Amino acid sequence: MRSSAFSKKTSAMFQSVPVNVFSGLVAMIIMGLTAVIIITWSKHKNLKFVHVAQIKKIILYPVKSLRGVELEHVECTELGLRAENWRDRCFMIVKSGRNFVTQRQEPQLALLTPSLHGNQLHIDGPGMETLKLECLQKLNHSVKVSKCRIFQDSIETVDCGDEAAKWIQNFLKKDDFRFVQFLPDFRPRCTIVKMGFFHKPKQYSFALQDESAFSLLSEESVEDLNSRLSEKVSYRNFRPNFLIEHCQPYEEDNWTFIKMGEAIFYRVHHTSRCLVTTVNPDTGIKSNKEPLETLKTYRVTKDEKEKQKFGKTPILACSLGLEEKGEVHVGDKVFAVIDN
Repeated sequence: MRSSAFSKKTSAMFQSVPVNVFSGLVAMIIMGLTAVIIITWSKHKNLKFVHVAQIKKIILYPVKSLRGVELEHVECTELGLRAENWRDRCFMIVKSGRNFVTQRQEPQLALLTPSLHGNQLHIDGPGMETLKLECLQKLNHSVKVSKCRIFQDSIETVDCGDEAAKWIQNFLKKDDFRFVQFLPDFRPRCTIVKMGFFHKPKQYSFALQDESAFSLLSEESVEDLNSRLSEKVSYRNFRPNFLIEHCQPYEEDNWTFIKMGEAIFYRVHHTSRCLVTTVNPDTGIKSNKEPLETLKTYRVTKDEKEKQKFGKTPILACSLGLEEKGEVHVGDKVFAVIDN
């Protein structure tokens, strides 16, 4: 009875409101929501960049977990760095079951040095003849496509053949390893980021990288870490694509959008650090859990969303997704939108 009476009373109240007043109220609500949407949109589009640093090195890693190749300029694409035919992490090593292999399991991979020669990738290692791999650009009927696993993701790859498999098996002295290649024709992996209430979630693609298509680290952050260590480490322990300089340690933590050269990036999240950082890049030998143990004392995320993803895993560097494609050169100034 009370509910019925309330309903009748509410209906009578709305009926008593003049049509023009009711229409005005609706219009005001719509205009208010529109204004909020416009303000939110303009904040996203009219980004205020400030000069924060400079690019010192650009490193492309043709093979996941092998040494990188320093380049003077690159094209930044949806799936990572590109230099002519070469893309970042377009090759990787897998073992039986087609699971990916890195320095976590095989630290001596740090001793293998790739170099780019036209459409050929050369890989050199101590005591080994040079391995030469052809870089496929498109899928054709003569190659075999197989599924491989990176963490929880299944991804398509092309096997690089028995000669390459025998080479890496001889180097690692194990029988169940093979090289595979990811092609641009294949479906990439992705991470989804919520960009705000009035925006659709943003999808950032990547391929064989661990967490994102790009990684950025400042030299000053590495120097600050080294001031806390008895045995120094190198930026190479952290395998960034962009090593930057002339900023404060960990200043990159506070950047949301980053502009380098013609390209614009979004900082998807911090980069979590794993056992690869404990491998000496010159000797291929694992240390006694450093620098991870020291990083755990002061570099654990305080962001609630990142805590769900990383837990107590230490963080260092930034994982980036691409907003706008473009060329980037060593020496380019770095601009950022600073998150206050």
